Amino acid sequence: MKRTAVVGIVVLGMSLGLAASTAQAGPVGRCIGTARQARRQCVQGCNATLQSDVVSCFGPGGQCAQTCIGADTSCKGGPLQRLNTCANDPTNPQSCRSQLQVGLTACKSDPDPSACADRARLIGFECRQACLDAQKPALDDCGDAFRMCLAGCAGVSTTTTTLPGSPSSAFLAAPAGLF
Repeated sequence: MKRTAVVGIVVLGMSLGLAASTAQAGPVGRCIGTARQARRQCVQGCNATLQSDVVSCFGPGGQCAQTCIGADTSCKGGPLQRLNTCANDPTNPQSCRSQLQVGLTACKSDPDPSACADRARLIGFECRQACLDAQKPALDDCGDAFRMCLAGCAGVSTTTTTLPGSPSSAFLAAPAGLF
C-alpha cells in the first residue's frame, strides 16, 4: 500500500508538471486538463469504494475499521498538505509548480527552448521528488499505524517489536502478510 501511495503521488506530481507545460497549448492543453480531472474524480471514487469495502470486510467490527480509516486520514493530512504546499501550490512562489512555471516562461527566450524546457521539467521532477522524500517518513509511520489498527480490529495479535523510527513505541510490527 505504501508503494502504491508513493507511486500515485509521484505520478500525480509528474502529471501536474506536464499540465503546467500543456496549459498554454490551447484546445489540446484544455482537453488534457479535462482528462486529468476526470481521472482524479475516478480515483477519488475508487478510494471511497475501497474504504467502504474495507469496512465491510470486518462485519460487526466495521466501526473499528472505520475508526482506523479516520485516524489514517487525519494522520496523513499534515504530511500531504506539506507535500502539496511544497510541490503543487500555485500560491507558493517557492513550490515546484511555481518554479516550473517560471522556468518554462524563461525558456521561451532561450536559444534552444525545447532543451531548456526539458531541463526545467527535470528540475521540477527532482523538486517534487525532494518534497515527497521529505514527507515519506511521516506517511510511512501513518501507514504502519493504520495496518496495526486494522490488525487490532481483526483480533490479530501483534508482536511487541518496535519499528525503526517509531516514536515512543507507538507503532508495532504487524504479522507478515496481514495487510
